[in-house]
Amino acid sequence: KILYEEADAAAIHFALLFQFEGDAKGVRHVFYNCTAARPTTGSETKGESIEAKTETLTITAKSAYFSAVEKNVVKARTADDTSDTIYNGWFSDVHTPTASATPASSGSGSSNSGSGSGN
Repeated sequence: KILYEEADAAAIHFALLFQFEGDAKGVRHVFYNCTAARPTTGSETKGESIEAKTETLTITAKSAYFSAVEKNVVKARTADDTSDTIYNGWFSDVHTPTASATPASSGSGSSNSGSGSGN
């Protein structure tokens, strides 16, 4: 079987959720409206030892409009005062801004201390 990649296939948009391992606070992040470019493809010849070959994938996050807050939002992250319900459910559903959320104005991320999660 051979898999073919369509040159004019429409990009699929997704939300990227992650947490840095070793982060003292366990801050969780989400980037909205992401697309991924084709990864680099390469190979290496085996030598004396086996080393993992890494591939590079470029991900772009663009703003998404959320009517609940009437704003375009690119990313969000948990904060010190994020509720346990939101924090523990972070990877179960993509958290979206709610009217009770307080967006950060500095451009460094959003503090989502409101309750509930979105789609």
